[in-house]
Amino acid sequence: MQASFHDHPLCLRSWQRAWSAWGVAAPDDALPALLQAYAEPDRRYHSQQHLAECLDLLEPLLKQARHPGEVELAMWFHD
Repeated sequence: MQASFHDHPLCLRSWQRAWSAWGVAAPDDALPALLQAYAEPDRRYHSQQHLAECLDLLEPLLKQARHPGEVELAMWFHD
């Protein structure tokens, strides 16, 4: 059985860090809506698992970005 997206410790940290970089709190309703979109059955490739894997790959690279908050939010909303 595949682990839940919410079991992935990086995900919530990434979400909060990305919005914090913009100096604002994450919108309360945005994360559930976005995760629901990533969980739709027709999203075979751009799934919650795909997003978690992308965030894992992005994590060590953020320190190299001039605008890491922009890069991280772009990852969250890339599809």
